[in-house]
Amino acid sequence: MNVPTFAGQPFCWFNRSYSGLPIRPKSSTTRYDAAKLPQRRPRAQLISPNAESLLDDLCSESQARQLVALVHLSSLPPGEGIWVLRKSDVLTSRNLQVRVSAFATLGKLGIREEGRTLIVALESDPDHSIRAAAASGLGDLLRPNDGEGVVRGQGDALEALVRAAEQDAHFIVRYAALVSVGELGNPAALDAVLRVVRDLSAPALEATAAVYAIGQLANDDALTGEILDAVSARAGDREDLVRAAVVRTLGRWSNANSVPELLQRMKGDEKRFGQSTHVQAILDDVLGG
Repeated sequence: MNVPTFAGQPFCWFNRSYSGLPIRPKSSTTRYDAAKLPQRRPRAQLISPNAESLLDDLCSESQARQLVALVHLSSLPPGEGIWVLRKSDVLTSRNLQVRVSAFATLGKLGIREEGRTLIVALESDPDHSIRAAAASGLGDLLRPNDGEGVVRGQGDALEALVRAAEQDAHFIVRYAALVSVGELGNPAALDAVLRVVRDLSAPALEATAAVYAIGQLANDDALTGEILDAVSARAGDREDLVRAAVVRTLGRWSNANSVPELLQRMKGDEKRFGQSTHVQAILDDVLGG
């Protein structure tokens, strides 16, 4: 399968891998209430010397310095990161790679009120790389912290992500939106994600993200026969990525009566027909050897 690219670069800025667990590791970033934070302080009043240095890098003409600075931006105290990002104007940079990274970084800064900027980019930017970065950023921004329930105020963002997952013209945007829908953990998106799971014409990346998302949206208590049937129907998919996603998602529902038997059947079928060492390794992990 061809590796998709963004702005001429391999599809790596999402930091997502399907070599086992597909979704990028949960960030420990704490989300803050922007109303309680200092906003747009003059540069001379910035407390952190790191903020001054990162602003200089972001305002430079060196793409390398800008991209490295964006990586480190989330290490700043809350409020400073947003101020530096906006002061540098990288969100409107003419350099596509820098702008993609800037929108992805915006979601990592933890100021949930910035979600509107990401929604606008997701719905209206003409470049699919920016739309995908905005979708990814919304997943980072509105994903619940550990022990937190569904984040309040997800409504507009969730609706935008679901529309993108089903309607965007580019499959990479649809994929990024599906991943973020799963990370938001809001069961209100279940019906839309189920439609993608059932769509046998969906590209492998989309189908994989949708299967994983179903597992994140439906816990054991919310599992229905309809959901289980939709996921198990992809157990014989010709794509290794999709079958691996099915195994991981079924593993989340191991308490369901029919799941252990289904996983054992998948293990036998994989040895006879699939012959994917990757999927077999995941089956061994889920089944305990």
